[in-house]
Amino acid sequence: MARHGILEEGIERAPSPPKFVKESVDELVFQVASINNQNEKDYPFIIDCEAEAEPAPKYTWIKNGKKIDWQDYNKRIILQPGQGSLIITKPSDEDLGQYQCFAENLWGIATSKSVRVLKAELNEFKNQSILCIEAQEGEPFKLACHPPTGWPKPKVYWLIQNSNGGIQIEITKFLPNVKHYVRILAYNSRFHGPHSQIVSFVTPEGVPGIVSGVEAQQLGSSAILLSWQPPVQSNGALTDPQQTYTKLASLIPATNYRIYIKAITKAGVGEAYFVKQQTKPHLPKVTQLDKPKFTYILKPYSNALNTVRILWIPKLDGNPGSHFFVKYKIKGDHLYEKTDPEFEKNYIDVKGLKSVEVYEFIVVAVDGDIMKDSDVVEILLSNTDRFIRIEKMATLEWLFVMLLVLFFIIVSVIVVCVVKHSREGKYVVHESEAARGRHDNPEGPHFYEYSQHVSGSKILDIEKKCPESDLDSVAEYGEVDTEGMNEDGSFIGLYGKNKQSEISSTEYATFI
Repeated sequence: MARHGILEEGIERAPSPPKFVKESVDELVFQVASINNQNEKDYPFIIDCEAEAEPAPKYTWIKNGKKIDWQDYNKRIILQPGQGSLIITKPSDEDLGQYQCFAENLWGIATSKSVRVLKAELNEFKNQSILCIEAQEGEPFKLACHPPTGWPKPKVYWLIQNSNGGIQIEITKFLPNVKHYVRILAYNSRFHGPHSQIVSFVTPEGVPGIVSGVEAQQLGSSAILLSWQPPVQSNGALTDPQQTYTKLASLIPATNYRIYIKAITKAGVGEAYFVKQQTKPHLPKVTQLDKPKFTYILKPYSNALNTVRILWIPKLDGNPGSHFFVKYKIKGDHLYEKTDPEFEKNYIDVKGLKSVEVYEFIVVAVDGDIMKDSDVVEILLSNTDRFIRIEKMATLEWLFVMLLVLFFIIVSVIVVCVVKHSREGKYVVHESEAARGRHDNPEGPHFYEYSQHVSGSKILDIEKKCPESDLDSVAEYGEVDTEGMNEDGSFIGLYGKNKQSEISSTEYATFI
């Protein structure tokens, strides 16, 4: 034997106090043979109690607060070898009561939970004479029922036979909050009658079943993180079906806790499920907590202010801390602001933050007097509504510019058309000559405005030999005074009024 342990097969085991690894549930029900039924028999049952320890523990039992010795029961009760479990081979009424197991060695003592042992039985109805009750149609009446005692508590239903021989029966095996389909048939020892029509109905909500998948995990020295799954048989609408975890905070370090969980519907509270867990002891001051990790969600509040939800993600298999708080500041500032510590939830809403700013956030995990900062995370707080308004304003400005450009294009086109039309009205010489009956030769090298007379008669050779001047053309198409103007536009007095009077009338005799 080693000085501080036991050497077994070359491995030294360190001394340890007892710790239970197997226990019974809160209630145990045993069944004994009925006197009136010879086919029934007694059913042995076991009250579990098993612990691990070094050295191996000794087991003792108490019943209804008093110590018992199983050896006094003449082998009707025995202790399971290598364990502390009690085996009741032939149950009887004297076995009813409250049992509790203790495991003890040199290093400590462990106490099991208390177990209630009950007897499964169903007693007979008391002998009662047949009652004859006259009921008034439309009026209520009462039939008393005194069910027999038993465990588990018996369920009672009625069979009602009317004057036509019909039987009414109350069926209690329907599931709560479920749509059922029912049909009925009559039968005897030889034949089954035809089925009735199918009737459907929905049963009301009931009390929910037991929750499942319960886990209790240590979260630092003063908190326990509890998780569970909804009951398999909800029997109705649970009050909060989405909630499957909670945090129990501000607990005492190094303390055992028994935690009960119950599901609830409108019909009532379901059966409790419990789990045991111990909080961690105080951590030494030299202990380092795990660096916290977190995520965030932006929650815009107004055009000027924003809210950021910081979600702490503790690492449960290390030293995450029991609770946390948040430090934050605008990037570039020197001092951090702090939130209040959050003990029960895993998130903190940081409110009143300025929009369009970059903030630096740090999560600080706490366990007693020990703290640990997370890495700095920068978050840009943008205002979605503001950017939408800016985009709308930019769109309106662009539309205004496009309309202005289109307006100038239209005005320019109108001005060009007006100018062109006015110019064509002043210089339509060819059209004017055609209206007078003179047609030019477009292939000739000169103007031929006077090559043909208005009346269409031919011009004498002598007139053809006389070249026309530009001045004559000007005099014909306008009322301009041509006196004193030569062909190049200078005034020399060659064609004044006096000169015109000297023209001989014989010139007109040349026309035939």
